[in-house]
Amino acid sequence: MILFDTNSPALRYAASLISGVENEDEPVKVVIGDGEVYFTLKCGLKIKTPVWKGDYDVSDFDDCSEFYFNARFLGKALNTCINSEQIAFMRQGDTVHIAGYLKKPDVPVVKNDTDVPPVEGGESTGTELAEVEEPEPIFSYEAEMVNVDPFEEATFEDSSATFQMEQSDMVELFSLSDYFTDVDICRKSGVVSFRVGNDDMSVVTRYNMSNLGNSKSDPNFAFNVSKSTMKLLSFIGTGTVTIDYDEKNSSISASDGSITVIAQVFPSKYETLVFKDGETKFITPGTAFDEAIPKLCESFGATNKDDEFSFEYIGPCNVGITWKEKYGEIFKMISVGEAKPFEPFSIKCRLLNILIGSIHDSSVVFAETKNGKQVALCSNARYKRKVIF
Repeated sequence: MILFDTNSPALRYAASLISGVENEDEPVKVVIGDGEVYFTLKCGLKIKTPVWKGDYDVSDFDDCSEFYFNARFLGKALNTCINSEQIAFMRQGDTVHIAGYLKKPDVPVVKNDTDVPPVEGGESTGTELAEVEEPEPIFSYEAEMVNVDPFEEATFEDSSATFQMEQSDMVELFSLSDYFTDVDICRKSGVVSFRVGNDDMSVVTRYNMSNLGNSKSDPNFAFNVSKSTMKLLSFIGTGTVTIDYDEKNSSISASDGSITVIAQVFPSKYETLVFKDGETKFITPGTAFDEAIPKLCESFGATNKDDEFSFEYIGPCNVGITWKEKYGEIFKMISVGEAKPFEPFSIKCRLLNILIGSIHDSSVVFAETKNGKQVALCSNARYKRKVIF
């Protein structure tokens, strides 16, 4: 048996992350080490958790004992036991049990021997040669784990490039996660950018903090990572996350000593659109949207998935916005800094929200490229963003 202290932040963190995997069939590799247990998810996350150091028998686990369990089930078992004093891993043959371990009774169990002879010169008490038994442990909950198929972990050897990401920038990327399943991470001439897309649109974002200190001579790279990998990277430390890229093995690595991510990456998917050939339609301050949106539809959150905003030219300083909902339309005219005559165009409300969600202190440029692509550009103190729809 091995025991974990339920007050351990590492254990609680591991239980939370393991139970929160998106794929219900996600496996987790469990390795019993010398004083530590390593939990590794197939998606690349590795967490080490210390074993409680105490006087108890650990002989049922060999050093480097290795198991594969269903991550969600393991996480559920750990979270159910988390209010116990300790969590026990017990092994019976090839089967592992997890239990909420309360404590041993304070009073030892005394077993009387009725065949004990009387003490010379006195009467027998029946306990002169009594056996004192160790009390049995008390378990509040127990789960039996079933082994699942093993998986091959991502391999990381030598770093061919290193870059940094601010966790606040990754949070900004997560605001797009409802619309996209993966992210291209690219660096060209020292500038790191992030690209996401689907059939509706593509978004290119350059974060100011993640580009501080980059040199034009730093190696260029471009690869694609899954949304789940991006989520994992946000768990590494605090503030700035340093990520190493192994081009040979198509993998990335990041670690803060306790939590490590070694994840597979894939070829980049999203092309860069050069805006220098585009023609500006109009420029509007973000505050104009802040004032117009509540009058049109209360908020972006109040719109439906396929609701649209349509824009039309009214005059050199005015643009009309129409919210098109399946039960009708509402029109609002806004003042803009500059507008050239343009053909009406539409954009889905949920996609416009990506663009102007936090740029009320800046401006938005709407334009069109020569090949007919609609483009919106915005920037604030944190990022520059280009949306193609």
